[in-house]
Amino acid sequence: MMHAMRHLLPILLLLPALALAETPCEGQGDPFLDVPGFGAAVPMPTQAALALARRDGAALVLQGDQGAILLTDDPSCAESVDHVACVTHRLVAAFQAPPGYLVQRQHYEHADYLWVDRVFGQRESLAHQPRFTPSLGWMVSVSPSTYMALNGIEVFDLSNGGIVRAWQYVPRPGPERYAHFAFWRWVGEEAAVLCAWRGSPPGMTGPEPVMLRRGEFGWRIEPL
Repeated sequence: MMHAMRHLLPILLLLPALALAETPCEGQGDPFLDVPGFGAAVPMPTQAALALARRDGAALVLQGDQGAILLTDDPSCAESVDHVACVTHRLVAAFQAPPGYLVQRQHYEHADYLWVDRVFGQRESLAHQPRFTPSLGWMVSVSPSTYMALNGIEVFDLSNGGIVRAWQYVPRPGPERYAHFAFWRWVGEEAAVLCAWRGSPPGMTGPEPVMLRRGEFGWRIEPL
């Protein structure tokens, strides 16, 4: 019993603070509409970001600490017959902290993202835009997409330099399960409030706040 209470205590302490500050998910009527921003990370001004990137034919060239980082569009993009395999790259934002680039990849019928680490040149695919914790040690991507791109939650560890995919959650069908999520805000270094919906359009219900939290056995979703 005491062991269970120790794990519940951070959540119980959090609830009064949330109630005083705001009603989580209030006004969030649609999971496909984003709360703006990148969490605690602040993107560089547009002109400064563009000075670190250029187009070279079919490639987006980014300035890396160890040399140029090339993101090359699929060769089929230059063809006039088959555009299904076409993937193009567009710079969305550049960050001093954490040092990296957010790049959108445009596919034939959907878009996703790449996080490109400026120091090591490492790349990691994201289903949706990233949200960074206050220390910039964790990054989460919460995507409500049900078509082509991932519908679910991805958590990445940035604490040791570079990027490591730490956890991924994909909702399973069922009336008692959450079907879609949207990011609300971080409420600590290892806890975030998400908005959750049950079912699918047009019979979708919600939103209701849930907690994304890192515990003794890793990351998990817990009702508030």
